[in-house]
Amino acid sequence: MIEKANLKEIVNSVPELFSYLRIGQLNDHMLNVLQAEDRTLDFHIHERSDEMFYCIEGEFDIEFGDGITHLSEGDLIIIPKGTLHRPVCKGRVKCLLIELEGTLKKENTGGTYAGSNDLLANLDKIRTTESGSVRIKRNLALETNDVVKWCVERTEQAADIVRKGKNWYVYAGDCIITVNARTYTIITAHKTKGADK
Repeated sequence: MIEKANLKEIVNSVPELFSYLRIGQLNDHMLNVLQAEDRTLDFHIHERSDEMFYCIEGEFDIEFGDGITHLSEGDLIIIPKGTLHRPVCKGRVKCLLIELEGTLKKENTGGTYAGSNDLLANLDKIRTTESGSVRIKRNLALETNDVVKWCVERTEQAADIVRKGKNWYVYAGDCIITVNARTYTIITAHKTKGADK
């Protein structure tokens, strides 16, 4: 059964200010909630994605090159891609942001968004189950007994790490490693299509 979510409860569970909590994905768009206070970001542009801000609680401004739009609880604004803007928070605000996967970066969030770097920052937490280890060894024809170490080394050298929904997908050479984003458990790994078996 598909479960509902309460935005106020979720955003209130965020443990610290300026910490983006990913709550879901809508097609290629990611949904994040955060709490912010007394913060003004640098002006920036998102070249590939529109961005939506929904004010769950509190109030803040979005400043543009030609003016300011004030948002209060229940307001939302969609900022077209290519538009110069910056959020300005004077008091405490809780909001929902929706934009294309890959839009948020450290450079346009005041340095607080981790994104796929969150996996790299938590390599020491990566683990797998016994059955997962057996499956990965079989899928990749590995001879090593330390599957976790092998996967961590490949993750450090990965060409790309993409988060989709509740998993990270690590593209490392001729294989893809799937890691659960909440528990850091390696679910599986397999050769990419066309790779030698």
